[in-house]
Amino acid sequence: HPTSWSQICIAGCMDGYLPQRQASMQVECARCSMKCLYCADTIDQCTSCYRPMFLHRQDCVPTCPDGFFGDEESQLCLPCDESCETCSGGASRHDCTACAAGLYLTPSSSTSTGISSSGDVAGDVVRVISGRCVASCSPGYVLDTSGDVRLRDGPTALQ
Repeated sequence: HPTSWSQICIAGCMDGYLPQRQASMQVECARCSMKCLYCADTIDQCTSCYRPMFLHRQDCVPTCPDGFFGDEESQLCLPCDESCETCSGGASRHDCTACAAGLYLTPSSSTSTGISSSGDVAGDVVRVISGRCVASCSPGYVLDTSGDVRLRDGPTALQ
């Protein structure tokens, strides 16, 4: 009759399994948690994740927390630049979507919506999608009181 895998002596555990000492002092291979592709120390401490998850502090998460972005190549949550509160990680860790206190987002990617965050119609409103966080606005831009970035020389509202 066929031998089961649990009764064979092997040199080490297969990928996705972790050696664990049982009460009988026998070492057996335990499957890593379902969220982990590979694990270390315990079955819940992930060292890599199944796609599309990202590894953050030994856990596999669908989206990285604020201050981190999901790197598609490495599948790791990497830290944003310290000037960013949040970042998209598109081109780099400097691709901020919100800034740390006292800094302003200068656009590298934006859309002209014509509508401010307060709902006013304003043809010169630029909705910033991502950019760099700076201590002052880029030449040609000013920060208005609603937090929208406006073109300095454009009209202030549509008639």
